[in-house]
Amino acid sequence: MRNIGHIALLVLFALSSCSKDEVDVTTLNNNPFDPEYAGPAVFALDDTFLQTVNIGGNNIVYQIITFHVNEDLFLSPSVYSVTLKDLEADVTQVLNPVPSGSNTFQYLREPAPGISVCLELRLTNNQSTAGAETICATL
Repeated sequence: MRNIGHIALLVLFALSSCSKDEVDVTTLNNNPFDPEYAGPAVFALDDTFLQTVNIGGNNIVYQIITFHVNEDLFLSPSVYSVTLKDLEADVTQVLNPVPSGSNTFQYLREPAPGISVCLELRLTNNQSTAGAETICATL
């Protein structure tokens, strides 16, 4: 009789632990790597400036746009890159951090003084791409 009581108690415990709350999938949008992310801005513009680069004896002037990723928003530490689309020049590139391992990125482009250059930015990792954010910089 004592064993039946223990078994009944274990069955009751097991059945009560199976009760699960319904998960509202529409509220699962707090991951910056999710295409449906709905939280604070992931990208922030740092600066834009001109830089002269000597390539094969020729000086070429580039506009550098620097921005960073707010990694504090990540649910866990992640390795990632950024897919960038220059909306003015219709150029798409995948950028890695500069320096490597940091959260800072640089984009080099033909200078556009006085023009607002807007960049569509997306986090990329494990062959998936997050939703887009746009930042703009004027030289």
